[in-house]
Amino acid sequence: MKKGNKLYLPIIGIGIVLIIMISSVKVVFANEDIAYMLKNWFDEKQSASIEEIERTISQEKEKQTTRLKSEIHEAIQSAESQYEVFLEEEKTKRKQELIDYADQLISNYDVSVEADQVLIEKLNCLITKTEIEMDIVLGKKDTSQLIDCGELQVNDAN
Repeated sequence: MKKGNKLYLPIIGIGIVLIIMISSVKVVFANEDIAYMLKNWFDEKQSASIEEIERTISQEKEKQTTRLKSEIHEAIQSAESQYEVFLEEEKTKRKQELIDYADQLISNYDVSVEADQVLIEKLNCLITKTEIEMDIVLGKKDTSQLIDCGELQVNDAN
């Protein structure tokens, strides 16, 4: 039996060595599994975070684009109304200057009543023509509405 006893010892020793090796292999695989699981978890979190950030940026971009369009539209409307007021003021100012100049010419022009009447009619025609030209610039009338006043001839009696 001594020989049989001796046979069990190496078998038991080999068994113990195998158990130790198998358990250490499990530990090695467990470490690799944990590392793999952690890598997958980080990858999933990274992907989810990137998608969430992109979605948030996209939503904010849409909001700001809408806001910008609204502000630009309001600025354009304001500028347009200021432009209309400016044009009307300039039109009135220029019209008054023409009227004043025509009045000055009429008051300084000294000829017969008949010649004065022709001059007054031509000056009134020029005022009307100028008003129509200003309306054309504003887009209220078209060029087909222009009138021809002829040439203004002034005979200097002095």
